Amino acid sequence: LVPALGMNTWAGEREHGTEELLLTMPVSIFDAIVGKFLAIVAFFSVALLFNLCHVAFLAFLGDPDWGMILGNMLGWWFTGLAFAALALAASTMVASAAIAWVLGLLFCASFGAISFFIMRWTADFDRGVLNLGGIIWALCVAGIGLALAMLRLEARRWNLATGGRTT
Repeated sequence: LVPALGMNTWAGEREHGTEELLLTMPVSIFDAIVGKFLAIVAFFSVALLFNLCHVAFLAFLGDPDWGMILGNMLGWWFTGLAFAALALAASTMVASAAIAWVLGLLFCASFGAISFFIMRWTADFDRGVLNLGGIIWALCVAGIGLALAMLRLEARRWNLATGGRTT
C-alpha cells in the first residue's frame, strides 16, 4: 500500500509539469518533503486504523492479547514510516508514477527482506514487545529516505537555478 501512496508524490509533479513551479516557489525543500511525507503517513495511518475492526471482532469472539495487538500495530506503523520515506525517495528519482511505484516497491521489499531475514528487528513487534532498537532502526531508515529525497530535489532545484537541464 505505501509504495502506491508515495508513487505520485513527486513523479506526479513531473508528469503534470508542476515540479518546476514547486521548486521555484519560496518554500523550502524540507517543508515540501515533510508535507508530502506526512500526507503518506496520514493515509497509511488511516488504513492501519481500519484494521481495528478486526480487533473489535476478535474482542467480540474472545479475549485477545491487547499487548500483542498494540505492539503489532505500533510496529507496523513504525515500519510504515520507513516505507513512506523510501517510497517518497523513489518518487523523486523518476518521472513516471508507475515506475516510481515499482522502484518504491523494490526499495520497500529490500528493506523488508533485510529487516525480516537478517536483522530481525520486527520480531519483537510480532510478540507484542516494543523494542527501542527496532523503533530507532525504523526512524533511521525513514530519515535516510527523507535525506535521499531532499538531496535529489536540491540537485534539481540547483539545476533550475543555474539553467541546467533537469533529469
